[in-house]
Amino acid sequence: PRKYDFLDPEKVMVTYDGLPTLKKLRDYEVLIVLDNSFRHRLERVAEVVDLENLLTVSIDHHAFHGDLGSIRILDEKATAIGEMIFNLITEMEGVVTLPMANGLYTSLLTDTSHFSSDSTDHRAFDLAGKLARIGVRPEKIHRLIYERNKLSQTRLLGQMLTTAQTEFDGKLALGYVDYQMFRTTGVGPEDADYFPDFLRDLDGVTVVVLFKEIEPRVVAISLRSRGDVNVGKLAEELGGGGHNDMAGMLMKGPLEVVMETVKDALGRSLCRHSSHRQEDE
Repeated sequence: PRKYDFLDPEKVMVTYDGLPTLKKLRDYEVLIVLDNSFRHRLERVAEVVDLENLLTVSIDHHAFHGDLGSIRILDEKATAIGEMIFNLITEMEGVVTLPMANGLYTSLLTDTSHFSSDSTDHRAFDLAGKLARIGVRPEKIHRLIYERNKLSQTRLLGQMLTTAQTEFDGKLALGYVDYQMFRTTGVGPEDADYFPDFLRDLDGVTVVVLFKEIEPRVVAISLRSRGDVNVGKLAEELGGGGHNDMAGMLMKGPLEVVMETVKDALGRSLCRHSSHRQEDE
């Protein structure tokens, strides 16, 4: 996405495009997969894993993880994948340069929802301090990621907010962006990643869900939670995954049907959560 272009000033990053990239990768010996340990989530890139003589290393911090990789490095307590990478580099007595630090801080900032998620603890702030001493400018990175929105994004956000509603006594907030809304505004699905934050601001809301119809009958779903509701477990049950307080999945079918399916599942989860809290009291 455009908002992360500052991380690649030399333009060395490439987008996987099938056979042309696959041929180039035959000369490599190691494939490192970050923030994921499930083969199916690699989609087309999964072809790379099958290359002969290619050692696959998976580095992940999700509570729900698969068996991708000949070598798997997992740390469910890490606040961000950037924390794991920083620790690996320092343990190997490597040097973290400023460009590397900018990337690691970006991982930390985004994975903790700018230091507001339940997983944010002292380690996140300790790492932020270390990266700042290397030369990272937090205010600059925040501006580059969150304060470069296009007018079309703001218009799309307005359309999404008109769809917003609450369910289950105000505990669930949901909204959607359908395929036509993306087309008419010219905004890509990746530019709507921050929309759930506006639903989470509602008082009394425990769980937030945003539906994005990225293609006809293909819906990307973003889940957020406050408190003890584990949306990561729910996402895994529906073919996705993530963290306890932040997760997502991809589902196929008419938008209305997908919304009802997820809403029903969330309703059951909220009811179980409410029952458990009453028992504890």
